[in-house]
Amino acid sequence: MSIFETFEIAFADRDIDALGALFHSDYEMTMPSSGKTLTKKDWITGFGKILANGTVAHEKVCCLYENDHVLVTHSFSIFPNGTVDAVMWVGTKKDVLIQRVETGSTPYCAGLTKLPDSDA
Repeated sequence: MSIFETFEIAFADRDIDALGALFHSDYEMTMPSSGKTLTKKDWITGFGKILANGTVAHEKVCCLYENDHVLVTHSFSIFPNGTVDAVMWVGTKKDVLIQRVETGSTPYCAGLTKLPDSDA
């Protein structure tokens, strides 16, 4: 099973331990908004709290590309503050685990808390 598939199952189950197991011990993620770099422990602690209280969701998730070196995804994320953003997520891999993540986020629509159906 790919990292993408495993990540999506763990996210749906809100299983922070299973998500954390996908990240390399040298994991880093630089937050675009603040420039702060998160370690694996930082990410598990922070995202674990958000995941546990059910205030984050992502929809229309697609894997754009995955191989032994990189995973690239796109989704619409609903954040704890109620905003919806289109998110590009790029993870580089080391020893088959995600080592470094960069994201790009664009507001989808202010105040929108649910995506419209894509059938329109």
